[in-house]
Amino acid sequence: MHAEVPRVQCKEHGCQTIEVPWAQGNSRYSLLFEAMVIMLLKETSIASLSCMLNMSWNSVDGMMQRAVSRGLSRREPPSLRDLGIDEVSCQKRHAYVTVVSNEQGEVIHVGNDRSGESLARFYKTLTDDQKADICGFSMDMWPAYIRATLDHAPNAQQKIAFDKFHVNQHLNEAVNAVRKQEHRALMKAGDETLKGAKHNWLCNYADLERSLQRELEQMRYVAKKTGRAWSIKEYTKGLWPYVRHGWAEKAWQRWYQ
Repeated sequence: MHAEVPRVQCKEHGCQTIEVPWAQGNSRYSLLFEAMVIMLLKETSIASLSCMLNMSWNSVDGMMQRAVSRGLSRREPPSLRDLGIDEVSCQKRHAYVTVVSNEQGEVIHVGNDRSGESLARFYKTLTDDQKADICGFSMDMWPAYIRATLDHAPNAQQKIAFDKFHVNQHLNEAVNAVRKQEHRALMKAGDETLKGAKHNWLCNYADLERSLQRELEQMRYVAKKTGRAWSIKEYTKGLWPYVRHGWAEKAWQRWYQ
């Protein structure tokens, strides 16, 4: 069905289109049709849906943008108490976007790339009181995010928390560096103890088969430097369950020393 929405000429406001209950202003489509398009967009891309409905890409994108605006206008102000900051790859990892979310999992901000300026633009939208009320920033160790947070958030040095995955990643890299160094030294002496054992040192000990666990325990007595580095890494697994700041800080200081 096609309906021509009447327009009126106002002496004060000029030419105005009459508001109708079944369509949003400046839209050529009914709200019911736009609702169907939004439902289909959850399952497919804009390009494929525009071909399916014989519509232009811009028309479908306009419907999506209007739906997002309606949703944001109805949404309650999101909590900013604890923020999670991360980058998400898109276009087969050829591009990245910065995503800021809160403890409820609500997406608060999406930036065009993973630069510090992208995150800084989000901080500039907050008031001084909002930034002061933030209790914690959970992020990986990407230097651009760290610098932007330190530059724009008060007392950020005490509020930044690095996530467990990236901390463990650095620990595994350290163990592997020690393993490679000691492996070269042992190979020169004709000892092949560490040959083909990389997986055992880096894998979670509890996930290893019993035979591999016994093999790892035996290797620790021969490759003592690697065994010590591995023990330091494994010790951190008992540090994550702490919930009180004071006890957690003491435990990490003991580990560090």
